Amino acid sequence: PLKSALEKVPAAGKERGRGARMPEASAARRCSYQHCVSPDQSRRFYLIDSHTKAGKQDWSSLCGKTLCHSCYTRFGSLGTLDGGKKVRRSAAIPEAEKQCAQPGCTRPDRSNKFYRIEKGKNTGGKDWSALEGKILCKACYERFKRRGTMERDRQRCPNAPLAPANNNKCSNATCQTKVGGPAEGGKPPQIKHFIIESTTKAGGQDWSSLEGKVLCNECYLRFKTRGSLDPSKY
Repeated sequence: PLKSALEKVPAAGKERGRGARMPEASAARRCSYQHCVSPDQSRRFYLIDSHTKAGKQDWSSLCGKTLCHSCYTRFGSLGTLDGGKKVRRSAAIPEAEKQCAQPGCTRPDRSNKFYRIEKGKNTGGKDWSALEGKILCKACYERFKRRGTMERDRQRCPNAPLAPANNNKCSNATCQTKVGGPAEGGKPPQIKHFIIESTTKAGGQDWSSLEGKVLCNECYLRFKTRGSLDPSKY
């Protein structure tokens, strides 16, 4: 977790590539943030310098400043010292406006939290300017915060399409399911089959050796998660 990572800072006087060093003089152990609620009461203080990179944020505006533990962790996770206030304002969005503005959102009005994107927002080190003024559900907000895009994993790593009903025999020679054609009683088999295409990238695997083949659901999921159809290797 980010908070735990930020706590792992070096001892006084020693520098570290990503963290901040402890101020050496006890007189300097006071938070420089003017709106800090407890500027001289903290379990730990941090002196920000040109080497501070915690949370992959831009700390240059705070170079030479001292921050208490609360303000340091807030900036490391949000990229701003005023982040707490922004979160509280977003939580106060009127019920009638709680609708995700992201096209393609599967649950635009069903979220336990909504966020209004404000001008100058840089949470997660991302450029939110294209979303300024819009309201996002928690899922879409967290996706953009992590990736800087609303693109879903399945768009970048598309799944294979379902095979037609008349092509439902698994091509894997070692398939243990062995379902093909109508089941007993003339009922169609209840197992999904997938046809592998050149665009199939599910699970981030290389599917080129299986292009044009049909796989049952069990074999498809095995290759998707392990990159192999051989169950004996795992």
